[in-house]
Amino acid sequence: DLNDALEQKCKEIEAIMNIIDIRIKENRELAIIHYPQPEDKYINEYESRAEELEQLKKLIRKPVVKNI
Repeated sequence: DLNDALEQKCKEIEAIMNIIDIRIKENRELAIIHYPQPEDKYINEYESRAEELEQLKKLIRKPVVKNI
């Protein structure tokens, strides 16, 4: 039924969010390895990727409001 479908979709979204969190962590670790100086943050493609993933998380978490 609809509740089961919604519950399944929520589990799928949580799994996606976990993958995104892992990718953010990996990119931030690579950023530290490849760009150890704080001023390098602005040219750091790994940090840029991590920020893009953070924005993606915000989009996914954005509530859906629908008038019924």
